[in-house]
Amino acid sequence: MKRLVQLALALFLFWAPAMAQETVTYDFEDGLMPEGFTLINADMLIPASESDSAFIDSAWIVFESGLFNSWAALSLSWYVDDAGPADDWMILPRLTLGDGAVLSWKAQSTTSSGNFPDSYQVLLNTGAPSYEDFSENGEILLTVAPEGYQTAQFREIDLSAYAGQSVHLAFRNITPSGDALLVDDISISNVIMTNTREVDNAYFGLTVLSNPISQGRAQVAYTLPEAAEVNLMVQDLMGRTLQMLPLGEQFPGRNIAEISTAQLPAGAYLISIRTKDKIGTARMVVRR
Repeated sequence: MKRLVQLALALFLFWAPAMAQETVTYDFEDGLMPEGFTLINADMLIPASESDSAFIDSAWIVFESGLFNSWAALSLSWYVDDAGPADDWMILPRLTLGDGAVLSWKAQSTTSSGNFPDSYQVLLNTGAPSYEDFSENGEILLTVAPEGYQTAQFREIDLSAYAGQSVHLAFRNITPSGDALLVDDISISNVIMTNTREVDNAYFGLTVLSNPISQGRAQVAYTLPEAAEVNLMVQDLMGRTLQMLPLGEQFPGRNIAEISTAQLPAGAYLISIRTKDKIGTARMVVRR
């Protein structure tokens, strides 16, 4: 996630924490689903193609798209016996919106013929990032039915009516019977930020040694410019935390940590190193 500071810090009272309005962008270019995203596969339908088996348990995945010539989030809508509709959710982390906030993104249906385009909704919710809460209290901001397929479509929504509110935004694939939907370069301007961790992969240089992993343990290497309390987290690509390992105070320089992979099924996982104010991520692949 990239954060570009747009406005100067606003000081309220002499003891109050400083806050800034920033643009938050999710471009998926590290090939990973961003930290804090909630993915819900509400339809639980079976993909029509065996090559799409990653979608059996996942609503959205990060995919290297030839249409965009970049990594993007992709949601499938082609199922066995043309079952449908799709009901796949990608919910963004909670954001506090400032004055004049705007949500923008690009999207495209992947159907090459144009006969099976995808449809989706963009929703907002001030409650929990859950299917139940969005169903009961969520507000549909936009329905695109269907999305274009010949070129990427650039869209935006004015969120100024929600200034000062803490919200979750969601993309929901609702295609009756289609192919797949690509979404990329999600950007929210004028987001109020306070004391958040910054994702900075270059800061840590986190790498998984001997990746892919075929043994029962994996080693990860990272570098600390200065001593810090460190936690190591293992998540699946749906964002579920599988392991949280407190590593304690670590010295500056190169460090090595171990992860048990014995209980992890074959597949891809997100590894993250966390200090008080920064996060570094890397992908780990387990083979059996």
